[in-house]
Amino acid sequence: MSETTEEIPCREARRAIRELYESAHLLFLERLEVFIDKIEYPLSYDLSDKIQKIYWGPAFMELAIANDLRETINQLHSWYGYLVDWSLWIDVLKQFEGEQEWSIRRQYVEHLAFYCMLQPSSTRERFGSIATNALHQANLALQEDYKDRLDQDEHGYLSRRKREMQLKRIGANYTSFAPFLQALTHLDNKAFSTASYNFRDLASHGIAPRFEQGETSFVRRSIKPWSELVKQPDGTAQFVEHPTKKAVCYGFGGTQPLSFQQAYDACWQELLKAIQLFHTYQALLRELSSTLARRYPGTDNEGTR
Repeated sequence: MSETTEEIPCREARRAIRELYESAHLLFLERLEVFIDKIEYPLSYDLSDKIQKIYWGPAFMELAIANDLRETINQLHSWYGYLVDWSLWIDVLKQFEGEQEWSIRRQYVEHLAFYCMLQPSSTRERFGSIATNALHQANLALQEDYKDRLDQDEHGYLSRRKREMQLKRIGANYTSFAPFLQALTHLDNKAFSTASYNFRDLASHGIAPRFEQGETSFVRRSIKPWSELVKQPDGTAQFVEHPTKKAVCYGFGGTQPLSFQQAYDACWQELLKAIQLFHTYQALLRELSSTLARRYPGTDNEGTR
């Protein structure tokens, strides 16, 4: 069946975009072939296997804690892999401009950037969650008067602040806990929020900043002190903020777009923090395992070395 005159231009356009994508992907693969890892990679799973030899109390709890660690390592590896791809595509994009650059960016790059920009927050939440479980189970096995109660049992989902307050309470007896908590609170902190234009919160609860071009949120609503016109001693009048009254204000603002390089650099620093956090969590798990092995000497304490 022959093509109609209307179909021929469409096929030619699709062929052109295919050729563009093929040429761009070839440039990406050339860069990937010579890429050298800049961090410790892959992270070791050895501790996950050793944890399973330690008594953690209820049946299969050692399996749960080991699997929590293993899956967290998987997530760190995924984040790193996407960051690598993102960095290579940033370099590839320099070879194109205009509509071609826009098409490649949409097809290959924006989803990588979006995923990576959410990882600092989710990684902090993940470590907070798995550390809560490990500390809680260790406390149950080691402390006679410790109750099998967590704040989320009563309140359901805990905010980050409440979860980390609980962590301080249940982890205070362990020497490895303070470095872990410090590393945890350094991840996804105010500095990253500022550098990323609050990308994660806006992406989850509003409209995220765009990448490379295009502003968002042109009109903003805010609550500010009420201003009233007050007569001055010289007979003039000026607006003065009221000490207690508030007013709703609407104004033009707009969120500037993030450049890929700017966003990548901020996200890379967060990955480095996450790897440091991983090592402090390993140290905490080793301390917990060692303490449990001494309390229950019938277990294999090979996992504490």
